[in-house]
Amino acid sequence: MRKFLLFVFFLPLFLSLPACYQNRDTQMSAMAIPPKSHAILFPVIDSTEQAFPWSLEEEFTTFLQERFQKNHRLVLNVDTQEKALETSPFQQDIDWMKKRFHRADFVVFAEIVEHALHDKESKRRVIDKLTPDCQLDMTVRLRVVDLRNQPTVILQELVHKSHSIPRLSLPNMWDESHWKRTIFPITPLGFAHKQMIKEITQRIESYTLLAQDHPS
Repeated sequence: MRKFLLFVFFLPLFLSLPACYQNRDTQMSAMAIPPKSHAILFPVIDSTEQAFPWSLEEEFTTFLQERFQKNHRLVLNVDTQEKALETSPFQQDIDWMKKRFHRADFVVFAEIVEHALHDKESKRRVIDKLTPDCQLDMTVRLRVVDLRNQPTVILQELVHKSHSIPRLSLPNMWDESHWKRTIFPITPLGFAHKQMIKEITQRIESYTLLAQDHPS
């Protein structure tokens, strides 16, 4: 009888143990998942004034947003406000950004300052005949501003890349939707653009997550 009473007394305790462990595991998992930061990407600016069959601004903005869709710690959305900026986002004054992008933790600006296709200088070497005869030089100016407290610039730099591209892969006439085709990323020009996008994305990710993990 005594053993039966002890069994009845301790049975609820044993039954509650799995639930306790499950709740603890759930709480620990929730604590292990870092909170996501929200960033606004202002549409990429093209200041090269170079005639091009399609909008580099639209292409780079689209590809940047697509890469960030796979990020689990940083949510990046493109700024859709039609109101144009009254001042350059690369000037020293950044206090206005707090009000303009008040819903974001960070704001990202990217400006294409160089996108030049030109003949590669030949030194009449054998290697020159075996390598592509055209070169693409690209430079993008980046600026990332932390808006969580007082606006603070956490990244500002020029990202430069050069790629050798066969002239035969650069037809004289492109249509404006060429970059939207599935095959574009594996063309020499598309690959060069994708590499620049990848480099920019890594810079943005590194500095925003560093700021998130080490708040000022």
